[in-house]
Amino acid sequence: MMSVVPPGAKGTTKRIGCARGQGGEDCARATAGAARPSRCGSAPPSRRPKTEMLVGAFQHLLQSWEEARAAAFGGKDLQDVPFDVYLRFLWREIFSKPSYVAALELTLAARVDTELGERLREVLDSWARDRSVRWQQLLRFSEVRKGEEFQYMTLCLLRGMAIHTSFNRSDEVNESILASWIRLATDLIAEERTKAESGKPASAPAALPSRPARSKGQRG
Repeated sequence: MMSVVPPGAKGTTKRIGCARGQGGEDCARATAGAARPSRCGSAPPSRRPKTEMLVGAFQHLLQSWEEARAAAFGGKDLQDVPFDVYLRFLWREIFSKPSYVAALELTLAARVDTELGERLREVLDSWARDRSVRWQQLLRFSEVRKGEEFQYMTLCLLRGMAIHTSFNRSDEVNESILASWIRLATDLIAEERTKAESGKPASAPAALPSRPARSKGQRG
């Protein structure tokens, strides 16, 4: 019988803790490999304690991101924050951290664990809605749908940068990509904000994309 811990979940939980400065010597031994098979004849461990541990670590990580945001911007409305400032904050304080890649690994592990996937979606649903509101404040596009598309494109870019960090020869690679995206986005954002400020009616806020029935995790 195989352990019911999702592949990579055990090591992922340790790395999330290590990224927060926890774990001591265990951090040196943390890996993202598949859980080892249990001995023949032994009873499988309960799923719920493992799931609660993983979900708790994920919730703690999301909370740490909110604390970092509060420390950087306080109660400031994001419409008063320049796009390049916010994007650099996201990269340097969230996406470039080892804990972000660990969170991605956890959501990938949830694809083969229905219970874990459902619990992670429960945690992410309200957080994702709050994130969308923040991006609408930040971008101030004339059409909500265009703003959402730009948000998703930007987050996909940051996720890709995070994944490829370990393959880059230096940190300058991602910094250069970030600067290039900011330059490309500047004209588009200015154009959309001009439309919004001209009094042209904006589209009604679109609902969050529905999630497929199969287990699938989400980060970011």
